[in-house]
Amino acid sequence: MYHIDLKHDGLRRCRRLSGTDKYILAQRARVQTEAWDEHWCRRAVLDHHSDELLRHLPNFQAQKAHAARLTNEAQRVVTSLRNILARGLKAAPFKMVMLYDHSIFPELRPVPPVDQELPREPLRSDPLFTVVEEYDVVAEFWALWLPKVRRKLDLAAQAKHEAAQARFELAHRSWQEATYEIDRLNAKAAALFEIGLEDWWTGAQTYQKQQQDENAQIDKFRLRYANGERNAVTEFLDATLSHSEYPDLFPMQWEMNFAPETGAVVVDYELPSPEDFPRLMAVKYDILLDNFTQNYCGASEIAHLYDDAIYQTCLRSLHDLFAADEADVVTTVTFNGWVNFTDKVHGKPARACIVSVRADKATFTQTDLSGIDPKSYFRELNGVAGAKLAEMIPIVPILSLKGTDERFVPANDVVESDILGRPLARPDLHDHP
Repeated sequence: MYHIDLKHDGLRRCRRLSGTDKYILAQRARVQTEAWDEHWCRRAVLDHHSDELLRHLPNFQAQKAHAARLTNEAQRVVTSLRNILARGLKAAPFKMVMLYDHSIFPELRPVPPVDQELPREPLRSDPLFTVVEEYDVVAEFWALWLPKVRRKLDLAAQAKHEAAQARFELAHRSWQEATYEIDRLNAKAAALFEIGLEDWWTGAQTYQKQQQDENAQIDKFRLRYANGERNAVTEFLDATLSHSEYPDLFPMQWEMNFAPETGAVVVDYELPSPEDFPRLMAVKYDILLDNFTQNYCGASEIAHLYDDAIYQTCLRSLHDLFAADEADVVTTVTFNGWVNFTDKVHGKPARACIVSVRADKATFTQTDLSGIDPKSYFRELNGVAGAKLAEMIPIVPILSLKGTDERFVPANDVVESDILGRPLARPDLHDHP
Protein backbone atom coordinates (compact mmCIF):
# COMPACT_ATOMS: atom_id res chain seq x y z
CA MET A 1 0.00 0.00 0.00
CA TYR A 2 1.33 3.41 -0.99
CA HIS A 3 0.58 6.77 0.64
CA ILE A 4 0.83 10.37 -0.51
CA ASP A 5 0.35 13.24 1.92
CA LEU A 6 -1.04 16.36 0.28
CA LYS A 7 -1.11 19.82 1.79
CA HIS A 8 -2.27 23.21 0.59
CA ASP A 9 -1.14 26.06 2.83
CA GLY A 10 -3.44 28.64 1.27
CA LEU A 11 -6.62 26.61 1.73
CA ARG A 12 -5.30 25.04 4.94
CA ARG A 13 -6.23 21.60 3.74
CA CYS A 14 -4.39 18.33 3.94
CA ARG A 15 -5.21 14.79 2.90
CA ARG A 16 -3.55 11.42 2.88
CA LEU A 17 -4.25 9.35 -0.23
CA SER A 18 -3.71 5.61 -0.19
CA GLY A 19 -3.65 3.09 -2.98
CA THR A 20 -2.13 -0.11 -4.25
CA ASP A 21 -0.91 1.31 -7.55
CA LYS A 22 1.83 3.92 -7.26
CA TYR A 23 1.12 5.63 -10.59
CA ILE A 24 -2.66 5.69 -10.13
CA LEU A 25 -2.07 7.19 -6.71
CA ALA A 26 0.12 9.89 -8.25
CA GLN A 27 -2.60 10.73 -10.77
CA ARG A 28 -5.19 10.96 -8.02
CA ALA A 29 -2.85 13.30 -6.18
CA ARG A 30 -2.47 15.40 -9.35
CA VAL A 31 -6.24 15.71 -9.76
CA GLN A 32 -6.64 16.73 -6.11
CA THR A 33 -3.79 19.25 -6.27
CA GLU A 34 -5.14 20.81 -9.47
CA ALA A 35 -8.58 21.17 -7.89
CA TRP A 36 -7.11 22.88 -4.83
CA ASP A 37 -4.92 25.16 -6.94
CA GLU A 38 -7.86 26.20 -9.12
CA HIS A 39 -9.94 26.97 -6.04
CA TRP A 40 -7.13 28.99 -4.49
CA CYS A 41 -6.45 30.95 -7.69
CA ARG A 42 -10.09 32.03 -7.94
CA ARG A 43 -10.04 33.20 -4.34
CA ALA A 44 -6.69 34.99 -4.74
CA VAL A 45 -7.93 36.88 -7.81
CA LEU A 46 -11.02 38.10 -5.97
CA ASP A 47 -9.02 39.12 -2.90
CA HIS A 48 -6.45 40.97 -5.01
CA HIS A 49 -9.18 42.83 -6.87
CA SER A 50 -10.84 43.86 -3.61
CA ASP A 51 -7.53 44.97 -2.08
CA GLU A 52 -6.78 47.14 -5.11
CA LEU A 53 -10.17 48.84 -4.86
CA LEU A 54 -9.73 49.55 -1.15
CA ARG A 55 -6.24 50.94 -1.68
CA HIS A 56 -7.53 53.78 -3.86
CA LEU A 57 -10.42 54.87 -1.63
CA PRO A 58 -10.43 57.55 1.10
CA ASN A 59 -10.32 56.17 4.64
CA PHE A 60 -14.05 56.30 5.50
CA GLN A 61 -15.00 54.95 2.09
CA ALA A 62 -12.42 52.21 2.47
CA GLN A 63 -13.94 51.28 5.84
CA LYS A 64 -17.41 51.13 4.30
CA ALA A 65 -16.08 49.08 1.39
CA HIS A 66 -14.33 46.75 3.84
CA ALA A 67 -17.60 46.23 5.71
CA ALA A 68 -19.37 45.52 2.42
CA ARG A 69 -16.65 43.08 1.51
CA LEU A 70 -17.06 41.18 4.79
CA THR A 71 -20.83 41.14 4.28
CA ASN A 72 -20.51 39.84 0.74
CA GLU A 73 -18.09 37.16 1.90
CA ALA A 74 -20.49 36.07 4.65
CA GLN A 75 -23.37 35.94 2.18
CA ARG A 76 -21.19 34.07 -0.32
CA VAL A 77 -20.47 31.36 2.24
CA VAL A 78 -24.16 31.02 3.11
CA THR A 79 -25.07 30.89 -0.57
CA SER A 80 -22.49 28.18 -1.20
CA LEU A 81 -24.02 26.12 1.63
CA ARG A 82 -27.49 26.52 0.16
CA ASN A 83 -26.32 25.53 -3.33
CA ILE A 84 -24.31 22.41 -2.54
CA LEU A 85 -26.58 20.12 -4.54
CA ALA A 86 -27.27 22.57 -7.38
CA ARG A 87 -23.57 23.20 -7.85
CA GLY A 88 -22.88 19.48 -7.99
CA LEU A 89 -25.57 18.92 -10.60
CA LYS A 90 -24.13 21.66 -12.82
CA ALA A 91 -20.54 20.42 -12.54
CA ALA A 92 -19.20 17.90 -15.04
CA PRO A 93 -19.06 14.45 -13.44
CA PHE A 94 -15.69 13.00 -12.62
CA LYS A 95 -14.64 10.46 -15.23
CA MET A 96 -11.86 7.94 -15.59
CA VAL A 97 -10.46 9.93 -18.52
CA MET A 98 -9.46 12.66 -16.07
CA LEU A 99 -6.79 10.34 -14.69
CA TYR A 100 -5.06 10.14 -18.05
CA ASP A 101 -2.11 12.41 -18.67
CA HIS A 102 -2.83 14.41 -21.82
CA SER A 103 -0.27 17.11 -21.15
CA ILE A 104 2.09 18.18 -23.90
CA PHE A 105 5.85 18.09 -23.64
CA PRO A 106 6.59 21.04 -21.31
CA GLU A 107 9.81 22.20 -22.97
CA LEU A 108 9.40 24.77 -25.73
CA ARG A 109 10.43 23.71 -29.21
CA PRO A 110 13.65 25.47 -30.27
CA VAL A 111 13.03 28.44 -32.52
CA PRO A 112 15.03 28.54 -35.78
CA PRO A 113 17.64 31.29 -35.60
CA VAL A 114 17.35 34.33 -37.83
CA ASP A 115 20.52 34.82 -39.86
CA GLN A 116 22.30 38.08 -39.36
CA GLU A 117 22.28 40.10 -42.55
CA LEU A 118 25.57 40.50 -44.39
CA PRO A 119 26.82 44.05 -44.86
CA ARG A 120 26.85 45.47 -48.38
CA GLU A 121 30.11 45.03 -50.21
CA PRO A 122 31.85 48.39 -50.70
CA LEU A 123 32.38 49.48 -54.29
CA ARG A 124 35.22 51.51 -55.66
CA SER A 125 32.68 53.81 -57.22
CA ASP A 126 31.14 54.69 -53.86
CA PRO A 127 31.41 58.42 -53.08
CA LEU A 128 33.61 57.64 -50.09
CA PHE A 129 36.28 56.23 -52.37
CA THR A 130 36.11 58.64 -55.33
CA VAL A 131 38.12 61.80 -55.81
CA VAL A 132 36.34 64.97 -56.75
CA GLU A 133 38.54 66.95 -59.11
CA GLU A 134 38.58 70.63 -58.23
CA TYR A 135 39.69 72.96 -61.05
CA ASP A 136 41.74 75.84 -59.74
CA VAL A 137 42.04 78.41 -62.54
CA VAL A 138 44.92 80.29 -60.94
CA ALA A 139 46.89 77.13 -60.17
CA GLU A 140 46.34 75.82 -63.68
CA PHE A 141 47.49 79.14 -65.16
CA TRP A 142 50.76 79.05 -63.26
CA ALA A 143 51.16 75.35 -64.00
CA LEU A 144 51.31 76.20 -67.68
CA TRP A 145 54.33 78.42 -67.10
CA LEU A 146 56.03 76.81 -64.13
CA PRO A 147 56.92 73.07 -64.27
CA LYS A 148 57.32 72.95 -60.47
CA VAL A 149 53.73 74.01 -60.00
CA ARG A 150 52.59 71.32 -62.46
CA ARG A 151 54.50 68.64 -60.57
CA LYS A 152 53.07 69.84 -57.31
CA LEU A 153 49.51 69.70 -58.64
CA ASP A 154 50.09 66.27 -60.15
CA LEU A 155 51.53 64.94 -56.87
CA ALA A 156 48.55 66.31 -54.91
CA ALA A 157 46.10 64.69 -57.29
CA GLN A 158 47.99 61.39 -57.10
CA ALA A 159 47.95 61.53 -53.28
CA LYS A 160 44.18 62.00 -53.29
CA HIS A 161 43.68 58.99 -55.55
CA GLU A 162 46.01 56.86 -53.44
CA ALA A 163 44.18 57.88 -50.22
CA ALA A 164 40.83 57.00 -51.81
CA GLN A 165 42.24 53.64 -52.91
CA ALA A 166 43.57 53.01 -49.39
CA ARG A 167 40.18 53.80 -47.89
CA PHE A 168 38.53 51.43 -50.30
CA GLU A 169 40.98 48.61 -49.61
CA LEU A 170 40.58 49.07 -45.84
CA ALA A 171 36.79 49.10 -46.10
CA HIS A 172 36.84 46.02 -48.32
CA ARG A 173 39.06 44.11 -45.88
CA SER A 174 36.77 45.11 -43.03
CA TRP A 175 33.77 43.93 -45.07
CA GLN A 176 35.46 40.60 -45.78
CA GLU A 177 36.25 40.10 -42.08
CA ALA A 178 32.72 41.06 -41.01
CA THR A 179 31.21 38.80 -43.66
CA TYR A 180 33.36 35.90 -42.52
CA GLU A 181 32.43 36.48 -38.85
CA ILE A 182 28.72 36.76 -39.59
CA ASP A 183 28.83 33.62 -41.75
CA ARG A 184 30.59 31.85 -38.90
CA LEU A 185 28.04 33.00 -36.31
CA ASN A 186 25.12 32.10 -38.59
CA ALA A 187 26.58 28.65 -39.16
CA LYS A 188 27.17 28.18 -35.44
CA ALA A 189 23.60 29.26 -34.59
CA ALA A 190 22.23 26.89 -37.22
CA ALA A 191 24.32 24.02 -35.86
CA LEU A 192 23.24 24.73 -32.29
CA PHE A 193 19.63 24.87 -33.45
CA GLU A 194 19.94 21.50 -35.14
CA ILE A 195 21.49 20.00 -32.01
CA GLY A 196 18.84 21.60 -29.80
CA LEU A 197 16.05 20.46 -32.11
CA GLU A 198 17.37 16.92 -32.11
CA ASP A 199 17.59 16.94 -28.30
CA TRP A 200 14.09 18.39 -28.12
CA TRP A 201 12.69 15.70 -30.38
CA THR A 202 14.44 13.04 -28.35
CA GLY A 203 13.03 14.49 -25.13
CA ALA A 204 9.56 14.84 -26.63
CA GLN A 205 9.56 11.26 -27.88
CA THR A 206 10.79 10.01 -24.52
CA TYR A 207 8.12 12.05 -22.77
CA GLN A 208 5.44 10.75 -25.12
CA LYS A 209 6.61 7.17 -24.70
CA GLN A 210 6.58 7.50 -20.93
CA GLN A 211 3.16 9.13 -21.11
CA GLN A 212 1.84 6.28 -23.24
CA ASP A 213 3.26 3.72 -20.83
CA GLU A 214 1.73 5.51 -17.87
CA ASN A 215 -1.62 5.92 -19.61
CA ALA A 216 -1.49 2.21 -20.34
CA GLN A 217 -1.49 1.76 -16.58
CA ILE A 218 -4.70 3.78 -16.47
CA ASP A 219 -6.10 1.41 -19.09
CA LYS A 220 -5.26 -1.51 -16.82
CA PHE A 221 -6.74 0.34 -13.86
CA ARG A 222 -9.86 1.02 -15.91
CA LEU A 223 -10.14 -2.68 -16.70
CA ARG A 224 -9.68 -3.57 -13.04
CA TYR A 225 -12.46 -1.14 -12.21
CA ALA A 226 -14.73 -2.58 -14.91
CA ASN A 227 -14.08 -6.04 -13.43
CA GLY A 228 -15.21 -4.76 -10.05
CA GLU A 229 -11.87 -5.12 -8.28
CA ARG A 230 -12.31 -3.73 -4.79
CA ASN A 231 -9.18 -1.58 -4.60
CA ALA A 232 -9.68 -0.10 -8.05
CA VAL A 233 -13.29 0.83 -7.32
CA THR A 234 -12.59 2.41 -3.93
CA GLU A 235 -9.57 4.34 -5.25
CA PHE A 236 -11.48 5.75 -8.19
CA LEU A 237 -14.52 6.65 -6.11
CA ASP A 238 -12.20 8.29 -3.61
CA ALA A 239 -10.86 10.45 -6.44
CA THR A 240 -14.47 11.20 -7.40
CA LEU A 241 -15.32 12.58 -3.98
CA SER A 242 -12.03 14.50 -3.94
CA HIS A 243 -13.01 16.19 -7.19
CA SER A 244 -16.26 17.51 -5.70
CA GLU A 245 -15.91 21.09 -4.51
CA TYR A 246 -17.48 22.02 -1.19
CA PRO A 247 -17.35 25.09 1.07
CA ASP A 248 -14.11 25.39 3.04
CA LEU A 249 -15.68 24.37 6.34
CA PHE A 250 -16.19 20.80 5.10
CA PRO A 251 -13.42 18.45 6.33
CA MET A 252 -13.33 16.63 2.96
CA GLN A 253 -12.42 13.33 4.58
CA TRP A 254 -14.09 9.94 4.33
CA GLU A 255 -13.61 6.20 4.37
CA MET A 256 -15.27 3.81 2.00
CA ASN A 257 -15.57 0.17 1.15
CA PHE A 258 -16.87 -1.77 -1.83
CA ALA A 259 -18.33 -5.25 -1.90
CA PRO A 260 -17.60 -6.75 -5.35
CA GLU A 261 -20.08 -9.56 -4.87
CA THR A 262 -23.03 -7.18 -4.41
CA GLY A 263 -21.79 -3.92 -5.95
CA ALA A 264 -22.55 -2.12 -2.70
CA VAL A 265 -20.51 0.93 -1.68
CA VAL A 266 -20.46 2.24 1.88
CA VAL A 267 -19.09 5.71 2.60
CA ASP A 268 -18.41 7.07 6.06
CA TYR A 269 -18.30 10.78 5.31
CA GLU A 270 -16.96 13.43 7.67
CA LEU A 271 -19.42 16.28 8.02
CA PRO A 272 -18.87 19.67 9.65
CA SER A 273 -20.54 20.30 12.97
CA PRO A 274 -23.01 23.15 13.54
CA GLU A 275 -20.22 24.86 15.48
CA ASP A 276 -18.31 25.22 12.20
CA PHE A 277 -21.16 26.94 10.38
CA PRO A 278 -20.88 30.69 9.80
CA ARG A 279 -22.95 32.90 12.05
CA LEU A 280 -22.00 36.27 10.62
CA MET A 281 -24.72 37.79 8.44
CA ALA A 282 -23.60 41.35 7.81
CA VAL A 283 -21.05 43.99 8.82
CA LYS A 284 -21.82 47.71 8.87
CA TYR A 285 -19.52 50.67 9.38
CA ASP A 286 -20.73 53.63 11.46
CA ILE A 287 -19.03 56.77 10.16
CA LEU A 288 -19.93 58.88 13.22
CA LEU A 289 -18.72 56.33 15.79
CA ASP A 290 -15.95 55.04 13.55
CA ASN A 291 -16.61 51.41 14.41
CA PHE A 292 -18.02 48.24 12.92
CA THR A 293 -21.21 46.49 13.97
CA GLN A 294 -21.86 42.84 13.20
CA ASN A 295 -25.16 41.03 12.78
CA TYR A 296 -25.34 37.31 13.46
CA CYS A 297 -27.71 34.50 12.55
CA GLY A 298 -29.90 33.08 15.29
CA ALA A 299 -29.68 29.50 16.51
CA SER A 300 -32.81 28.49 14.59
CA GLU A 301 -31.42 29.94 11.34
CA ILE A 302 -28.14 28.06 11.82
CA ALA A 303 -30.04 24.86 12.56
CA HIS A 304 -32.14 25.24 9.42
CA LEU A 305 -29.09 26.04 7.29
CA TYR A 306 -27.24 23.06 8.76
CA ASP A 307 -30.12 20.65 8.07
CA ASP A 308 -30.42 21.85 4.48
CA ALA A 309 -26.68 21.66 3.79
CA ILE A 310 -26.29 18.16 5.23
CA TYR A 311 -29.25 16.71 3.32
CA GLN A 312 -27.90 18.29 0.14
CA THR A 313 -24.48 16.78 0.85
CA CYS A 314 -26.01 13.32 1.17
CA LEU A 315 -27.77 13.55 -2.18
CA ARG A 316 -24.86 15.21 -3.94
CA SER A 317 -22.44 12.50 -2.79
CA LEU A 318 -24.79 9.83 -4.09
CA HIS A 319 -25.14 11.72 -7.37
CA ASP A 320 -21.38 12.20 -7.79
CA LEU A 321 -20.58 8.54 -7.11
CA PHE A 322 -23.27 7.17 -9.42
CA ALA A 323 -22.41 9.66 -12.19
CA ALA A 324 -18.75 8.61 -12.11
CA ASP A 325 -19.57 4.90 -12.35
CA GLU A 326 -19.40 4.48 -16.13
CA ALA A 327 -18.74 0.74 -15.90
CA ASP A 328 -21.90 0.14 -13.81
CA VAL A 329 -20.11 -1.87 -11.16
CA VAL A 330 -21.86 0.02 -8.35
CA THR A 331 -25.42 -1.01 -7.58
CA THR A 332 -26.07 0.78 -4.30
CA VAL A 333 -24.36 3.45 -2.22
CA THR A 334 -24.83 3.85 1.51
CA PHE A 335 -23.88 7.28 2.81
CA ASN A 336 -23.19 7.61 6.52
CA GLY A 337 -22.56 11.15 7.75
CA TRP A 338 -20.30 11.36 10.80
CA VAL A 339 -19.61 14.43 12.89
CA ASN A 340 -16.99 15.30 15.49
CA PHE A 341 -18.51 17.74 17.94
CA THR A 342 -18.48 18.88 21.53
CA ASP A 343 -21.03 17.19 23.74
CA LYS A 344 -22.81 20.12 25.40
CA VAL A 345 -23.94 17.98 28.31
CA HIS A 346 -20.52 16.72 29.34
CA GLY A 347 -18.35 19.30 27.60
CA LYS A 348 -16.23 16.59 26.01
CA PRO A 349 -15.37 15.70 22.41
CA ALA A 350 -17.84 13.24 20.92
CA ARG A 351 -18.52 11.58 17.62
CA ALA A 352 -21.75 10.35 16.11
CA CYS A 353 -23.38 9.27 12.88
CA ILE A 354 -26.27 11.69 12.34
CA VAL A 355 -27.50 10.69 8.85
CA SER A 356 -27.55 7.44 6.92
CA VAL A 357 -29.15 6.76 3.58
CA ARG A 358 -28.90 4.03 0.98
CA ALA A 359 -29.82 4.51 -2.67
CA ASP A 360 -30.19 2.12 -5.57
CA LYS A 361 -28.41 3.37 -8.68
CA ALA A 362 -31.10 2.35 -11.16
CA THR A 363 -33.78 4.27 -9.25
CA PHE A 364 -31.69 7.20 -8.05
CA THR A 365 -30.30 8.10 -11.48
CA GLN A 366 -33.82 8.36 -12.89
CA THR A 367 -34.72 11.11 -10.45
CA ASP A 368 -34.47 14.77 -11.43
CA LEU A 369 -32.64 16.16 -8.42
CA SER A 370 -32.86 19.75 -9.63
CA GLY A 371 -36.49 20.11 -8.59
CA ILE A 372 -36.69 18.15 -5.34
CA ASP A 373 -36.61 19.14 -1.70
CA PRO A 374 -33.46 17.45 -0.32
CA LYS A 375 -34.96 16.55 3.05
CA SER A 376 -38.17 15.18 1.56
CA TYR A 377 -36.31 13.08 -0.98
CA PHE A 378 -33.95 11.86 1.76
CA ARG A 379 -37.04 10.53 3.54
CA GLU A 380 -38.36 8.97 0.32
CA LEU A 381 -35.10 7.01 0.19
CA ASN A 382 -35.88 5.80 3.73
CA GLY A 383 -32.92 7.71 5.06
CA VAL A 384 -32.36 7.66 8.80
CA ALA A 385 -31.76 10.87 10.73
CA GLY A 386 -32.80 12.72 13.84
CA ALA A 387 -35.58 15.26 13.71
CA LYS A 388 -33.05 18.12 13.88
CA LEU A 389 -29.58 17.36 12.63
CA ALA A 390 -28.07 20.30 14.52
CA GLU A 391 -28.94 18.54 17.78
CA MET A 392 -26.38 15.83 16.97
CA ILE A 393 -28.78 12.97 17.62
CA PRO A 394 -26.82 9.76 16.90
CA ILE A 395 -28.45 7.13 14.72
CA VAL A 396 -27.59 3.57 13.70
CA PRO A 397 -26.05 3.53 10.20
CA ILE A 398 -28.02 1.51 7.68
CA LEU A 399 -24.82 -0.29 6.73
CA SER A 400 -21.51 0.23 8.53
CA LEU A 401 -17.89 0.05 7.56
CA LYS A 402 -15.72 -2.34 9.47
CA GLY A 403 -13.63 -0.38 11.92
CA THR A 404 -13.65 1.19 15.34
CA ASP A 405 -13.12 4.61 16.80
CA GLU A 406 -12.73 5.28 20.49
CA ARG A 407 -15.12 8.20 20.20
CA PHE A 408 -17.83 6.25 18.35
CA VAL A 409 -21.12 6.34 20.20
CA PRO A 410 -21.66 2.68 21.18
CA ALA A 411 -24.75 0.79 20.11
CA ASN A 412 -26.54 1.09 23.44
CA ASP A 413 -26.23 4.88 23.24
CA VAL A 414 -27.48 5.21 19.66
CA VAL A 415 -30.87 6.65 18.87
CA GLU A 416 -32.92 4.76 16.33
CA SER A 417 -35.19 6.85 14.15
CA ASP A 418 -38.11 5.98 11.97
CA ILE A 419 -38.06 6.85 8.28
CA LEU A 420 -39.64 10.23 9.00
CA GLY A 421 -36.70 11.21 11.15
CA ARG A 422 -38.55 11.16 14.50
CA PRO A 423 -36.17 10.07 17.27
CA LEU A 424 -37.46 7.23 19.44
CA ALA A 425 -35.20 8.05 22.38
CA ARG A 426 -32.54 10.59 23.32
CA PRO A 427 -29.78 9.23 25.55
CA ASP A 428 -27.03 11.35 27.01
CA LEU A 429 -23.85 11.37 24.96
CA HIS A 430 -20.56 10.59 26.61
CA ASP A 431 -17.12 9.29 25.83
CA HIS A 432 -16.24 5.71 26.50
CA PRO A 433 -12.74 4.54 27.19
